[in-house]
Amino acid sequence: LNVQVVTGDDGQVQGITTDNIEQYDVANELGFQNGDVLVSVNNEPVQSREDAVNVVRKYQSASIFRIGVLRGGQMQYITYRVR
Repeated sequence: LNVQVVTGDDGQVQGITTDNIEQYDVANELGFQNGDVLVSVNNEPVQSREDAVNVVRKYQSASIFRIGVLRGGQMQYITYRVR
C-alpha cells in the first residue's frame, strides 16, 4: 500500500489514505471507497501507517470496530462486526 498522510488547510494531520483502496478485499468488506481518509479506529486517531498497524494489533481480538472516515469532506463512521 502506498499510504499517504492527509493534512487539512490548517496543516494538521487529518488521517491517512491510499490510492485505489477499493481493489483490496478487506477494504471493500469494510465499505471503504477510493478517496476515503482513515481518521480513527475505536476513537483512536490514525495519523500514520504505524498508527494504523498499532490499533489493528491492539484491537485484533475485538469483535466490533468503529472506523472514522473522512469522505468528501464529511466525517462518517463505519461500524464493522467481525464474523
